[in-house]
Amino acid sequence: MWRCPVSCEYGDLFEEWELALVGSLISKFGRSWECLRKEDKDDLQQECLIHWYLNRKSYDPLKEVSRRGFMASVIRNRLMDLVREKNADKRKVSHCCVEFPPEDDGLIPSSDCVVRESPSLSMDSADLLHLGIDLKRTVRKLTPRQQKICHGLGPSGLSAREVGRRLKIPSTTLHREIGRIRDRFEQVGLGDYLE
Repeated sequence: MWRCPVSCEYGDLFEEWELALVGSLISKFGRSWECLRKEDKDDLQQECLIHWYLNRKSYDPLKEVSRRGFMASVIRNRLMDLVREKNADKRKVSHCCVEFPPEDDGLIPSSDCVVRESPSLSMDSADLLHLGIDLKRTVRKLTPRQQKICHGLGPSGLSAREVGRRLKIPSTTLHREIGRIRDRFEQVGLGDYLE
């Protein structure tokens, strides 16, 4: 059973069963949704408890649902909202694509990359534009071969096997390189934007 760590005491605001229910739902959603697995559990717990605190006054004991059932429904809805927000953020990033000029092998060359803005982005999307810049910087730090792998797996839509064949890379080496690429993106906080 999940228990609230000592560091996140909430005083008399919540009962033990409320804390346990939130922890249980966070664990359950974390198993189903990768975007939540990458989030800090204490942050998710706090987000859910604040949401519950703001909404628990709307509980109607005359309805057939128990207080525990009502809370579970409120927390599930909040967690699904968080999943939708994270997925929407990920989709927004797809509007900022990293493009590379073509090379003989049909995959990307070394370091000439450009982040193109989508016409659907407004100038108010500063965070999205910063994210595009972060993506560009991260891709530039990859080796030429890693950049080619990224382009092959991303914009070109090739399978790992096809990328390996085109670049003449053995599958074990390819998967090692993909792991390094993933590590690089996760180090700078962009792991959620990998497919």
